[in-house]
Amino acid sequence: MTDNLRGTNYPEIDIDKIMERIRAEVSRRRGYAGGSAGISDTQDQKMDTAAIDTSMIKAIISSAEASADIARVPSMLRFRGMTRKLAVFVAGKISYLSGFITNKQRNYNVTTIHALKTLTDNLERFTAGLQDEIAALKSADAGAIKTIKELKDHLSQTKAAMGSGLAEQTESSAALMRDINEKAAKIEELVHAVSYLKYTITKQERELSIFLEEASKRLPEHFSVEEIRDLAGGKEHLLDALYVFFEDRFRGTRGDIKEGVKVYLPYIKAVNAGTYDSPLLDIGCGRGEWLELLKENGLEAKGVDINSVLVNECRGRNLEVIENDVIPYLRSLPDASLGALTGLHIIEHLPFKMLICLLDETVRVLKPGGIAIFETPNPENVLVGSCNFYLDPTHRKPLPSSMIKFMAEARGLSKVEILNLHPVSEAKRLSGSDVADRFNEYFYGPQDYAVIGYKKIEND
Repeated sequence: MTDNLRGTNYPEIDIDKIMERIRAEVSRRRGYAGGSAGISDTQDQKMDTAAIDTSMIKAIISSAEASADIARVPSMLRFRGMTRKLAVFVAGKISYLSGFITNKQRNYNVTTIHALKTLTDNLERFTAGLQDEIAALKSADAGAIKTIKELKDHLSQTKAAMGSGLAEQTESSAALMRDINEKAAKIEELVHAVSYLKYTITKQERELSIFLEEASKRLPEHFSVEEIRDLAGGKEHLLDALYVFFEDRFRGTRGDIKEGVKVYLPYIKAVNAGTYDSPLLDIGCGRGEWLELLKENGLEAKGVDINSVLVNECRGRNLEVIENDVIPYLRSLPDASLGALTGLHIIEHLPFKMLICLLDETVRVLKPGGIAIFETPNPENVLVGSCNFYLDPTHRKPLPSSMIKFMAEARGLSKVEILNLHPVSEAKRLSGSDVADRFNEYFYGPQDYAVIGYKKIEND
């Protein structure tokens, strides 16, 4: 059909352009109709102008229809009188004669124009239906958007309520935990106090039993004061239970101590100490936290302490501990019999001459390559050196790290180093100036340090 129209004398009828526009508009409308239920703002704006403008198509068809009857006699209004009559007569004859030639073309033109008008009418109805569908989609989309908005608002309100409730619950839980921790601390103090009293009573009963038994043997003889003290267990153990009670209050929990001494594990493992052939000895082992940590890591170790209460507590935890004074026990050990010797918070309890003796015995009992570790409070921290050190009444005097390092080297340890430990938490530190940094260094710096040295290996 389009090929035949191209061959006519009516260039204003461009069927290709008309069909191309119709196809484009129909394709665009199908794209809208087949889209997702969620319609974007841009699509919504396009849908507002989605009706196909058929006025231009109708104007072209009307123009084509007016020119389609190629056999019609043209208007003769420009002629007058006889000229007009002659012109009408001639035109009529020509039209009549040309009818035989153009009849098929005229019928074709009429049929084509009718088909185009029908197609245009159908396109308008399709557009109207499509607009109804678009309106329904927009209505559904608006409903969906409203529902989603309501759900989002509800979710936000629920989240806010949950957040508020969770905050209240968290605060309540935190308050409850604080209360529980406070009560637990008080219970722990009571347990220690009861343990102290129980031990004291048991000790007194044992001493009284010994005293009465000895007295019954010696009656009617009298006891001297010194004999009574010897029977009561000796001066050195009178305050054992009190000191244990003191340590439980001020030293910290077992968990805290075990966490703090983990720093020494790599040093022990690096020299292959803590084995059957190279055992570790912890002098002044106290409550046994370090021994317990070594045991948990599969390392061979034992301790020595003079406090009978602490010794019994360690043995109750299945730790190998000997009740003895440090120096006599070290002197009883063979040369080069230990892979490591540790003493955590013991050297500050010793007189200077005994400290020198300890260092000498340490060098003697260590195997070549063995390690010695001594931890002590750090007096370079002003708060430690001026106050906290003296909390323990059995401490003698603070020991500056430079002095202890020198003494360790002078008595035969090699590769001696100082390891600073346990600085005050960052939360308490000041910031913002050089003065604040210097203050932190002096008051909030390391609260303890360890001096670490090795027994020299021959030909090393």
